[in-house]
Amino acid sequence: MGNKQSLEDAQSIENNQKLQRRRKVLLFVAALLCHIAVSFAFRLTGQIEQRLFNEILIYGGAAFAAAWALWGYRKSFLVNFGYVACLYLLSVYTLHDFINNGMAASEALEWGTGLFAFACLWALAAACFRQRVVRVLLQAVYYAGMVLTAALPMTGIGYGLISSGNALSSDLVLAVLQTNPQEALAYLQEQPLALWVIAWAILFLVSGIEVFLAYRMSRHAPARRLPLLLLVCLLLALNLKSSSPRLRTYYLVNTVIHTKQSMTSFKRYQAQKHIRLERLQKLKVTVEPEAKGVYVLVIGESASRDHMHTYGYDREDTPWMDKQAKQPGSVLFRRAYANYCQTIPALTYALSGKNQYNDVDLADACSLIEVAKAAGYDTYWISNQSRFNATSTPVSEMASTADHQVWINGRSLSPSETTYPDGEMLGHLPDKVQAPALIVLHLMGEHGKYANRYPKEAAFYHGKGDRLDGYDNAVRYVDGILQAVFEKARQYPDFKGFIYMPDHGEDPESGNSHQPDKFTYQMVHIPFLIWLDPAFRAERPQLYETLQKHADAPWTNDLFYDAMMDILGIRNAPYHNPAFSIASPEYRMTRDQLRTQHGARTFAEDPDQGLLSR
Repeated sequence: MGNKQSLEDAQSIENNQKLQRRRKVLLFVAALLCHIAVSFAFRLTGQIEQRLFNEILIYGGAAFAAAWALWGYRKSFLVNFGYVACLYLLSVYTLHDFINNGMAASEALEWGTGLFAFACLWALAAACFRQRVVRVLLQAVYYAGMVLTAALPMTGIGYGLISSGNALSSDLVLAVLQTNPQEALAYLQEQPLALWVIAWAILFLVSGIEVFLAYRMSRHAPARRLPLLLLVCLLLALNLKSSSPRLRTYYLVNTVIHTKQSMTSFKRYQAQKHIRLERLQKLKVTVEPEAKGVYVLVIGESASRDHMHTYGYDREDTPWMDKQAKQPGSVLFRRAYANYCQTIPALTYALSGKNQYNDVDLADACSLIEVAKAAGYDTYWISNQSRFNATSTPVSEMASTADHQVWINGRSLSPSETTYPDGEMLGHLPDKVQAPALIVLHLMGEHGKYANRYPKEAAFYHGKGDRLDGYDNAVRYVDGILQAVFEKARQYPDFKGFIYMPDHGEDPESGNSHQPDKFTYQMVHIPFLIWLDPAFRAERPQLYETLQKHADAPWTNDLFYDAMMDILGIRNAPYHNPAFSIASPEYRMTRDQLRTQHGARTFAEDPDQGLLSR
């Protein structure tokens, strides 16, 4: 009787084992089919190419199913994976413009799956070791990996919350890293405090939940052999290799990659300064005798022509420019655009031989200051922007090469504490200048908290709200600065020309200033004014007539370098292309050819199709 019972028990155990094996096989197949179904859905919507679809189907499905099998098909694995997958999908679907920016949910899900699986393997690896120190270290890596896996999409979700559904871009990261502290802090302070509190609270909550789920998983981590773990690692590696081209386009990863590339190019620009100077010496850059004189360039900041009476705005906030634009020798360009809506990218192109339309490497692109110096111009840089050391940005590197430099603004951490208003710059204009000379003034202009850009007694407008009144008052104040600079420059012997060209525009109506992730065309609508002395016009009448002819031509300020080479009469300038110069009869750029936002936006998309903004 006992033997019979034993045989029945053994048979029952064997049957149960067979059922368990069948169940595991079915679960493995189900996991594989689930991955196939998701991949197929993405394929049908066109988010995965056929070649990548096949590889992701094979490697990704097998790797995911194998990882679940290694965890003994535990529910805690699925729960944690489902949580991570939801975070990655939310990082895309919470953005209102993810379709327009090509943000595919498949890319997000592939990233989430890969990182989650690798983190899980660390927990399994920890269970393979008896040494407590090794096991604790591997578990620490596991928890850190799980938190980072959840933190990546939460960074995008958190920024989406505080920015009303916009994507975190490399442009914003570069603005924080590379632009002045005032600009970065001003933007952060402009976001509602309540949204910041909510975003941080959610971030901590999400991280806490992930730690809890990871702990529940690790408590039941089954012991496995290392060779088996290595096999699954190989499957994951093959999956990531096949899908790496797409994974790079996941917008959060692309943000990191593009930021790194930009920072690298900035460092290369500084490092290759001596190479550019040697090239200039070999080219024997010179200046035409009749062009020699004193030129003053005023670089504006956040100046939108949409808010200037000269361009049709309803408030008379540009009285000097209104009169000056009608004077003999003045050319007011009506279709001028910034090449980008932030200072560093815009001026990097505007003040160098690099632009949106050529293939010049930024590190090889000589700056306006470098070329002018090589041609024999005495160069001045007077700035009310914060000063950085020369390795910070290409713009600071360009400024650092000037013969004479004046920086009147300390590196304040508050956007409301510029050391001086722009009027202080007038006292730093040189009293005596020896021609040929190029004097550059970089204003603080209408940037940031507008009411802080001018003295309180300069407040002129009221009635449209603090933001618009503040911006219009800042425009009027800058107009007065332009007049004062012009009047002093006219006293210089051999004064030949005055140029006003801002870096980019501004969108004060929306309160989004000039943030690229909230782009509007008003952020790149800029004024552009050139005045040439009677002596210049008499000696070089064709150039003046060419500028007048192109007053209504569309133009982006990354072509400013080419125009200045012609205005300054510089010969043999590197990368100078007459087809890009609005001062040349060969200028051929049309609305269909021109771009802004470094190629991302076209002029045809701009709702403002007229000559004037208003």
